Amino acid sequence: MIHSSVRRFWALALIVSGLLAGLVVGLGVEGPVRLVTLGWFLAVCPGMAAVRLLRLDDPTIEFGFALATSLAVAALAASVPIYMGVTSPVVPLGMLIMLTIVLAMADPVQWEPGGWFARHAPSTRPRQLALVSVEASAWRALDAAFLATRISEPPAASSGSTVGPPGFDVGITVRQAFATRCAARIGGQAMAEQVIPMPGLLASGAERRFREGAVAYVGEDFERAVGLLEESAARDRRHHAQRFLLAMAYLRLGRHADAASVIEQILVEGAELPDRWMKRYLADGARVSLALTGHITIDVELNTISAAMILAGLYQQLARPAEAIGVIQQLHLANPASIALRLRLAEMLF
Repeated sequence: MIHSSVRRFWALALIVSGLLAGLVVGLGVEGPVRLVTLGWFLAVCPGMAAVRLLRLDDPTIEFGFALATSLAVAALAASVPIYMGVTSPVVPLGMLIMLTIVLAMADPVQWEPGGWFARHAPSTRPRQLALVSVEASAWRALDAAFLATRISEPPAASSGSTVGPPGFDVGITVRQAFATRCAARIGGQAMAEQVIPMPGLLASGAERRFREGAVAYVGEDFERAVGLLEESAARDRRHHAQRFLLAMAYLRLGRHADAASVIEQILVEGAELPDRWMKRYLADGARVSLALTGHITIDVELNTISAAMILAGLYQQLARPAEAIGVIQQLHLANPASIALRLRLAEMLF
């Protein structure tokens, strides 16, 4: 399995190798430096740039294919100038350098949140969220959770949660689905492996990566979870479970801008949460703890509404209050009778 961080490293290595090869030839550098630089580039880089797009999961196989492809592409590039009547070796080398850089930048992983070419420019106004798919039962569950909540002192900061503005103290609880049917907070990688169901025999590579990412997330290995979930999201854009869990992993690592960008994209697309993968691999379902005010925290099901409230809290954390208020206002307009949303909006406005 090759994580997104490794793929990004390869992209940088390929681009730098191509530029160094061009620099060595352009400056007329001789000796071992020229031999090593051009040998590495011609033997590995063009083929690796192409093979990486195939998303092979075995580094050994990927490197072997890269060597074979590089030699074949180099031979082809060397033969083209002959038919064109050009004798300079600079022409085929320039072709290979351009091809390598273009293919390295074409890898979709570079354009995901966290990739080098991803850009999350803050908007000046809140984007319109697609809330038409929210069921009436989800709105009722939000107010039911609020009415069942007792007012308490603000929670103290701990290693397992992040405390910030109201709506930002987010924690995910995964519930077990064994014979006891008892709800329990999962702790540790071994327990997560037992509780989260295994993928089916015909499950896609993206689904398997999502399951591995969920295990890593629940086991609080957030760095590993990010790599797995980014790879799953790059392979399959139809499902939203991996992107939402990726946003939660970003949040745990303090990457608030990345988390906000991912959740915003999910909500603007009109995604329905929880989706099929969430329902399957998070067993009885995931719940999130949302702080409505400094003294009131509610425990609700993970769905489109709670995702939007998490987004509002992230906007507050990023000092984007207009967008945070805009998200809650859109929720309030969709269901003006909600007591919880009224309280949340009042807290933000005052």
